Amino acid sequence: MSFADKGIKQSGRTKDGKKFFDVKETRLMDILNVPITVVDFETNVKTKQGEGKYCVLFEQNGQRSKFITNCYNLKDVLDQAREAENNGQKIFPVENVIVKRRSLGDGKSAYYFEE
Repeated sequence: MSFADKGIKQSGRTKDGKKFFDVKETRLMDILNVPITVVDFETNVKTKQGEGKYCVLFEQNGQRSKFITNCYNLKDVLDQAREAENNGQKIFPVENVIVKRRSLGDGKSAYYFEE
């Protein structure tokens, strides 16, 4: 008899208590200008590139995936959505979300959710 048969399952969280989305990671560049459904996200994720990033779980064409971002514009909107949910408003999932990119020059870009 397995652990699952005994009602014991993986928690879906990391050792520091963060949500862990066990799906393929997608580069943000690969989903620009394409509608996605934002399902959930986790804040203050630590990666090889540093801390304070957000991991966003999304669905596209029936497949779940995730992207990592440190973009202030995206993080700000997600924070507002989480605050609204904490105040009792149902936000997630958010369908037909389009991520856009704006060039800032010198090879730098800013990403934002189309309004």
